[in-house]
Amino acid sequence: MRASEELRAAVRARSVASGAPEAAAAARAVEALGGDTVVAVLFFGSRHTGAGPDPSSAWDLFVVTRGYAGFHRALRRAGATHRPAWLMAALNTLLTPSQVSLSVARPHGTLRAKCAVVSLADLRRETSPRRRDHFIAGRLFQPVTILLAGEPERDAVLEALGDACRLTWSWVRPWLPPPRSGPSRSSAGWRRCGRRSGSGCCRCTPSCCGTWRGRESCGKRRRERSSSRVRSAEVRGAGWPPTSPGRG
Repeated sequence: MRASEELRAAVRARSVASGAPEAAAAARAVEALGGDTVVAVLFFGSRHTGAGPDPSSAWDLFVVTRGYAGFHRALRRAGATHRPAWLMAALNTLLTPSQVSLSVARPHGTLRAKCAVVSLADLRRETSPRRRDHFIAGRLFQPVTILLAGEPERDAVLEALGDACRLTWSWVRPWLPPPRSGPSRSSAGWRRCGRRSGSGCCRCTPSCCGTWRGRESCGKRRRERSSSRVRSAEVRGAGWPPTSPGRG
């Protein structure tokens, strides 16, 4: 079962978003090193999403190749790697995708590109029911920008991205919270989620726990209340407040 047309359209729209200039420069550098063995370069990861990368964070790229042997020979000829090309290609075949770190010179310094190298054939396999693990699908489920892609292969790459989203959804679906329904905040005011879920998490709208941020917020408030109860118990255990006369 492949991704639906609606999902494909959403993935296509997301994949053409403009990438950061640094990521585009890294993609061009990879293409220059790999030559015609490079099919596509995809940008993803913390630099893409802005999920708190520090200045030393690498730029995460997926480099899609026509074949491992030709790509690693090209890197070796260009002096980008120093290990035997046959060894790199063999490891890339066994441990797909292999990680290659490349340094790219920029006017304001050098950036580091962390490249996950995968052939187009293996990309299609690892985003299908025949995948060996969730490594590739789990990463390409994230927002991904196609920085470079040849026209004949672009559709195949987009198909793989759509399949990665569908597969990851089916993989995590049993652990997702059920959809919640009920009176809105405006009509019923604040409700206690625990009345619906049995968790007694916090005073919030009925739907707040259905989102990641809602669950995170609820969990934070639960921890704060728990810490408050522990501190109160410690104070009482120390003899404060004093008990009233005549009471045990």
